[in-house]
Amino acid sequence: MKFARVSVFVALLVAGCLPAGAQVIRAKMGVNVPFNFVVGSEYLPAGHYTITPVNSDTNTAWRITSDDDRLSVSMVTSNTSSPVKSHRRSVVFQQVGTRYILSEFWTAEHAGRKVPKSRHETLEASSAKNVEIAAE
Repeated sequence: MKFARVSVFVALLVAGCLPAGAQVIRAKMGVNVPFNFVVGSEYLPAGHYTITPVNSDTNTAWRITSDDDRLSVSMVTSNTSSPVKSHRRSVVFQQVGTRYILSEFWTAEHAGRKVPKSRHETLEASSAKNVEIAAE
């Protein structure tokens, strides 16, 4: 019995000490996107999507999948954080003219993932405005 209590204590201690990035790995977000948008070089129609990590070993590669599983795009992301400003779980798009480009998503209050831009998108970014959609 004492061994079981010690084991539970150690497990809770280890879980509490994990960095925020490690806790983000299990994040799964649903989002209803009301407009057509771009992820990398793929165009996706408006609809409901789920964003999940590709595997549990790393939180670098993520996938966005339509609810009917017919559309799926994988993306390599980088860590982004906002130590001062807290974020709700959300997805952020850059609007350039009538195009919407997935740029980042926030899986936790101060931790998120940034989606790299193509060279063309980087040039257009100066005229872009951010559009944020709350995740479920």
